[in-house]
Amino acid sequence: MKEALKLFTDWLPEDTRLVEWSDSDHAQISHEIIGKSISFGGIECLDGDWIDCQAMFTAKMSAERAYSLTDALNLSDISYKDGAHDGYVDAYNTALLFAKLRLTPDYPVNEHVLLGAERLSFSIGDLLAGLNIAYA
Repeated sequence: MKEALKLFTDWLPEDTRLVEWSDSDHAQISHEIIGKSISFGGIECLDGDWIDCQAMFTAKMSAERAYSLTDALNLSDISYKDGAHDGYVDAYNTALLFAKLRLTPDYPVNEHVLLGAERLSFSIGDLLAGLNIAYA
């Protein structure tokens, strides 16, 4: 882990700000660094101010709920790599979405995907609401 982080931080330009899908990425790396007592020059960039792409997308949607990366990509009409929760794939897909959010912040979302997501957001309790079931 230490060697990988060292190679990564050496590769980054000095003025780098890291982008994450949610604040859990930053928290996980910080947890690993502290838990494994990792220290070396240059690691400070991992402790800096990260850009939370999920928060950016949630703000764009004026939503109170957080969207999954896959939902955000679909809503944004972005053709993406399959393989959610694979580190490389998630980083690649987050970069695609971040670039679109930064370059075209006023792009419209895919209304068909949005309507489908809204229709699918119900629970079994919603489905059975109002039923009066008597037990014998």
